[in-house]
Amino acid sequence: TATSVKGVHRRYTAVREMERLMDGRVSDNWVIYSRLQQKQEQQQQRRSQQKSTQQKRPPSPSNNQNKNRQLYRKPLMGPPIENHSFDIQPIFDIIDEGKVLDGPEILDVTTMLEIAVDVSDWGKALEQYNEEMEDQNNSNGNGDDLGLQPKPFIELPKLASSIQIDPDFLSLLTDAFDDEGKLSSTTFPSLGRLRSKVRTLKRDILSTVDSILSLSSTKERLAVESGGALTMEINGRLVIPISQDKYSQNSMMGIVHDASRSGKTAYVEPTEIVGPTNELRQAEGELRAEEARVWRELTESIIRHRKELERNVKVIGHLDVVMGRVRLGRKLEGCVPEVGEEGVVSVK
Repeated sequence: TATSVKGVHRRYTAVREMERLMDGRVSDNWVIYSRLQQKQEQQQQRRSQQKSTQQKRPPSPSNNQNKNRQLYRKPLMGPPIENHSFDIQPIFDIIDEGKVLDGPEILDVTTMLEIAVDVSDWGKALEQYNEEMEDQNNSNGNGDDLGLQPKPFIELPKLASSIQIDPDFLSLLTDAFDDEGKLSSTTFPSLGRLRSKVRTLKRDILSTVDSILSLSSTKERLAVESGGALTMEINGRLVIPISQDKYSQNSMMGIVHDASRSGKTAYVEPTEIVGPTNELRQAEGELRAEEARVWRELTESIIRHRKELERNVKVIGHLDVVMGRVRLGRKLEGCVPEVGEEGVVSVK
């Protein structure tokens, strides 16, 4: 709410400028680097590659290629904030309770930050438009004295210029996740190593179990009268169903973790995978601990940039209000009032 004559003038000037943009009265395009649009296109490209029947794997882009700014041309209209949520307070409420942010919350903050970058680019495009119009006016002489030249944008670029982005903070958040929304193994190599170790252990354990099940001595001991699966997981341990009487004859074949209700079937973890499974459980625990450490690191970074984030969201909120005033004016078939030097609006 404006509390001064100057504030009233600025408010209605912003509305008038926004109305001009939303009506499409500016015949120009602006160039931006839309991080969100690039992510969506990259994800769609990867999905297409996965569906491809070609055996040859397409070459991965180099790190330098990934860092290149991908440009998009868009009509110079309203700010790119529609269909997005900027409710950041619930996220800070979680932090104020002393909790660590998880993936969804940090992804939300990342999205807000990326949109703030786009809004900043949009504001710079308005400034560039002003410069081009000024150059055009100078080259055309005094046409502006007759009111024939477009007026420059003043309040909207000023609002957008209030957005501040720490490039290191932006890079940390945008590089923190892969295309599937998981913590990036590239950005955090320790996660990549642990994930690789877990995958390898799981693969080796399954391969060992398949080998055991293929043995004739194992097939003779299997309890398959119920038609159930040949393997199952109990408390994180892979087991196979063995007839209780057969297990009693050779208890060295593994560790019993459970039994059927009838008591005829023992669910046995083969001795050959006990050690590897212990190693797997340990690796999974280390992976969870490392992920928790990364979540804390990202949360602490968000805390350090809290004022910056709150200010950016406030700026975007102001722009959203200006757009809302234009839409309401259209709905009511109204017009933007001219405000006198005393801040008085004349209603006829």
